[in-house]
Amino acid sequence: MAAVKTAISLEQALFEQVEARACELKMPRSAVVAEALKKYFFDLETEDMIRRINEVEASLTEEDRAEDREWLKHTAESLARIQEREGDVWDADS
Repeated sequence: MAAVKTAISLEQALFEQVEARACELKMPRSAVVAEALKKYFFDLETEDMIRRINEVEASLTEEDRAEDREWLKHTAESLARIQEREGDVWDADS
């Protein structure tokens, strides 16, 4: 992917942290900033996904939860039968 040059303003202390990390990792400052931004956006996306999952979880009725428990029980039993038939014993604790 092509890089795009940009100028940003940082507080002095943050710039010094970037500079120190760049020296430590033997990376250009821009690479340190790019990696930090990638992690920042990944974390934001993760938080958003967790929020959406929690919203769905909160909207489930008791009937939905009972159906889910039944489905999970059936799935676990099916998996155990398949693995037993194939000689692969599944350990739920591992």
